[in-house]
Amino acid sequence: MLLHSVEIQGFKGIKDLYMNFNSDISVLIGENSWGSSSLLSALAVITKENFLYNCQDHDFYYEEDCAEECLSLRFTYIENPLIADESLQVYPELSEVSYFSHQIRKQVICYQVTANRVDKVITTRHHFIDEDGAILEVDNFPIRLRRLLDISPLIIFRSNRLYKPILKNEDQRVKAFYDLLIQQFSEENSRLTERELKQGLYAATLLLTYYLVNNKQDEEYIRKPTLEDWQVLDKINDLLDQMDNTTTRHVMMKLFSSIIFYRMGYALPEDALPILCIKNFGNTHPIVTSVGMRLLNNIPVQKILTSNTSDLIPMLTLPNIIRISRSASEIAVNQVLPKELSASTNRKVLFHIFHRRPIALFARCWFLVEGETEIWLLRELAEICGHNLNAEGIALVEFAQCGVLPLIEYAEAMGIEWYVMSDGDAAGRHYAKTVRSYCQDKETYYRHMTQLPARDIENFLFQKGFSSVYKEIAYGSSEFMNIPVHEIIQKAIQKSSKPDLALAVCDYARVRGARAIPNLLQKTFKKVIDLSKG
Repeated sequence: MLLHSVEIQGFKGIKDLYMNFNSDISVLIGENSWGSSSLLSALAVITKENFLYNCQDHDFYYEEDCAEECLSLRFTYIENPLIADESLQVYPELSEVSYFSHQIRKQVICYQVTANRVDKVITTRHHFIDEDGAILEVDNFPIRLRRLLDISPLIIFRSNRLYKPILKNEDQRVKAFYDLLIQQFSEENSRLTERELKQGLYAATLLLTYYLVNNKQDEEYIRKPTLEDWQVLDKINDLLDQMDNTTTRHVMMKLFSSIIFYRMGYALPEDALPILCIKNFGNTHPIVTSVGMRLLNNIPVQKILTSNTSDLIPMLTLPNIIRISRSASEIAVNQVLPKELSASTNRKVLFHIFHRRPIALFARCWFLVEGETEIWLLRELAEICGHNLNAEGIALVEFAQCGVLPLIEYAEAMGIEWYVMSDGDAAGRHYAKTVRSYCQDKETYYRHMTQLPARDIENFLFQKGFSSVYKEIAYGSSEFMNIPVHEIIQKAIQKSSKPDLALAVCDYARVRGARAIPNLLQKTFKKVIDLSKG
């Protein structure tokens, strides 16, 4: 079974939240205040350690002048589409509490935990419910729930918890899976020796039970993986990428799941398919993060990760990212569903943002500009005006190589504000027309668009008090010249470069102060910052 969704009302720091999870990897990103700790606490309710959890006083949502006296958690499970023979018919005790969801067109099980607080007395109730939210009255409820959590055990890796690495001989079941995995790899591959395979698996074991939880306790007793160990593990990842062998991946899943469960103090049921939940994934060296992400991709279980590192983004697809943001009134969850965007838009965003500018996914607003020159210039000029674009959550993104529309569409889908600044030449007019067509009305267009009244940013700045910068670089003099402006600018670019020219403009502006910044740019900065603040 897969965890399809969670619905939270009045629990800890979350007033109201509904979130769907992917069948493979869901990576949750957002600012520190969005409620990741509260979400993980909610998910902890369906771990083995918290079976039939009794809610406590601190579980109820509270904010100034608003204290909830009831809470509700709903966990919806679906059959795993990646496993051909998995069916609820195999589990009659679960089939009886399932129903066919017309919304997602799958057979599902919905487990609900509710609690009420009256005169400081807390009552917790556990039920299976139907599609309409009505309670399913069934006998042997604890047995049925135990079976559900046994076949879909959720494991939460936390940075403050100790999972000691395990040697393969400590547990017979772990040893059996270890030996079987070595055999599977040996049959499929002749490039890696048995010693190298053991090296790589040792590194993988430490990765899952030590590095991913960022645990530094007892580290003096642990042989740290060497660079060679990580390289061998990456070769194993290469091998898994090339292999069309689900058996090997399944054995790998069983091995690592058994290791984790053994350290937690109980055995993994034979038919179990774990759900891995890892907090703050990627808080390690980028090499370890990359190798670890590739390894997780090759383990056929559902993964739910929270992360604040851009190192992870290039290894993901658009639907893998779930972006969460908190406003004064609600928590917004944004995700691009498979096939929601066109194949062309998907490909362009994947390359332009995920591979080249992954940090932009953590921004509140994208300031979309035509070229790299604007990126060099605008950040500095905004700072001279007293605005720190980074601190305001604004990412400058060049769009000429990608086109402006794919970036706008993706930003809208992910709840990221956007603003476009284009040149005044033919290409710039085309971009402005694209934005105008996308916006529903003129007010929206002017809120999101500035078109320069010049052919490009260099000509605009030349006309707005920076002519001496270009003349000095082009001809060594700032005196009047009977030469067309575009020729002066071109000469300056030939003798220097666009980045160097941008730096010279910024140095000149810094000496003269904010009064040197053209009024149009100052108004644009204010509009972009207003968008980023919501």
